[in-house]
Amino acid sequence: MKTGLFYGSTLGAAKGVAELIAKEIEVDIYEVSNGIDDVSKYDTLILGTNTWGYGELQDDWQGVIDAFKEFDFTGKKVAIYSTGDQESYSDTFVDAIGILAEVVEKNGGVIVGYTSCDGYNFSESKALRDGEFIGLAIDDNNQSNLTDERVKKWVEKLKGEF
Repeated sequence: MKTGLFYGSTLGAAKGVAELIAKEIEVDIYEVSNGIDDVSKYDTLILGTNTWGYGELQDDWQGVIDAFKEFDFTGKKVAIYSTGDQESYSDTFVDAIGILAEVVEKNGGVIVGYTSCDGYNFSESKALRDGEFIGLAIDDNNQSNLTDERVKKWVEKLKGEF
């Protein structure tokens, strides 16, 4: 079973994570700036983004969010990652995970790939549920040395959950 990975990336961090994921699991990669029509082709999805500004979706995702809200995710398992800056934006750290997850769940999808928030230093996040992130949080600004390990560990978890 192949997985569709759809990402938006402003400065390249979310794209870099997509490339790391592709080394660990077979995925078809799409930049959301080119459209999201192919989302419906997959039963398993990985969504990637930056959390921009004060807890907002990255610009490419902003451009497709209305169309994204129209997809039926019933029966689909969806994992989400976001890059962010836990020190400069500690009260909105990786909020984009929560924003995308809300749409997926509202439209019948199941979020997989929860991760521990241990080792992070932030005050609030829309990506938190029951003390865990509902996806993968990456902070290349302050913890770039942990990115590869976090991605590998998350993808191994996804292989079992997909």
